[in-house]
Amino acid sequence: MGKLYQIRDWDEHYEYNLSRCMPNKKFGVIQFKQGLKYKLLMRVDSSGVKGITIYGVFIAIVNICHAQKHKPREGWLTSNGKADGTPMTASDIAADTLVLDVPLVQLALDTLGAPPFEWLECFDDKPQAKPKAKPNAAKKVEANPECTGFATKLAEIVQKKINIKCDIRGWVDSFRLLAGRDGVSPERITKALDWYADNIGGDYIPVAHSGLAFRKKFSKIEAAMSRKEPSKPKKPSEHAGGMEAKGGVIYGVCNCGAEIYGHPDNPEERKAGKATALCVKCGETVTLQRGE
Repeated sequence: MGKLYQIRDWDEHYEYNLSRCMPNKKFGVIQFKQGLKYKLLMRVDSSGVKGITIYGVFIAIVNICHAQKHKPREGWLTSNGKADGTPMTASDIAADTLVLDVPLVQLALDTLGAPPFEWLECFDDKPQAKPKAKPNAAKKVEANPECTGFATKLAEIVQKKINIKCDIRGWVDSFRLLAGRDGVSPERITKALDWYADNIGGDYIPVAHSGLAFRKKFSKIEAAMSRKEPSKPKKPSEHAGGMEAKGGVIYGVCNCGAEIYGHPDNPEERKAGKATALCVKCGETVTLQRGE
């Protein structure tokens, strides 16, 4: 039996999520950092064969492994892509590529399987099977009562505003990341939730109807908390004849009870201190007047 070759660190350098689930497909070499070993290879000149030529043979070997039907691929140069398959010789590799010579392939195997490169692992006997690790094993996340409380409070705020049922299972993790990864203290989160409960749905208030949205917009919520409320004209305490003015602002009260504020648009209106406006509630024309 000939020597058994395997491409070192196959899964790390030559596979990605899409390629792992597609058998019998030639993807080519996945680009990886061209480090010191690559630079050393480019300086090789063995028996008139330059390093770039050896690197070309290596790319052909990678393509052979990518075309194997066995899944998951592990970079074995065998007939079935498994460690227990028949080892491929230099002659087999040359025949598969159709263009390479056997001596050139053998030179590449010898060069890349020895120091300082060691891109290939060489076995005289079949290696013992290694226990496979589960790469996507789910990690258990400890329950955080404080984050659960935050998620519950936000759900109560949202349900009260838009009357929908909220599933907070994913919200707890968002608050955990907000407090842990983003470094936001529980005091700041509590203060923001209290403020959001009083201001949800207001003008220029960030919409955060989920835990994820609250985390993403937390900085905007804090900015809105620190923003000063725009000054509003004071309303008169009494209304006479359906119209009155106070504080220098043009003001009127419609017969439907709607209070309307405004400013004169043209110089004549500004000089007279009077103007008219349509009531948005009932559509009637209301006279606005400025007080003395």
